[in-house]
Amino acid sequence: MADCHLHLVDFLQRTDGIQAALAAMDKAGVEDAILHGMPLVKEWPQDERMRPEYYLEDDSRCYWYSATDVMVARSVQSLPPEQQRRFHPTICGFNGADRNAVDHVKRMIDWYPGLWQGIGK
Repeated sequence: MADCHLHLVDFLQRTDGIQAALAAMDKAGVEDAILHGMPLVKEWPQDERMRPEYYLEDDSRCYWYSATDVMVARSVQSLPPEQQRRFHPTICGFNGADRNAVDHVKRMIDWYPGLWQGIGK
């Protein structure tokens, strides 16, 4: 059982970093959190002057972004072990309706053995 879940990145895969997440957790009294990336990125179409910030902001599509899992893994691994234990990372950068998704899940487990504590959000 975790205190909360959080996304390390937003819909543009931007982040304030895992240290900022830890600081926010400390401020809120959160001991541990299920940690996800963001499985989708909001597309910025050629004909739009301003980049959309949120997935409902306009009619442009979102697309699956598997590198979000690598970003989460690298961020967690950058922490000392006592801080790593506060996070329970999950693999989320895949389209569950795509039968190719199993390859991504296997790859993440192979690349980061023992890190993941779940699959999906």
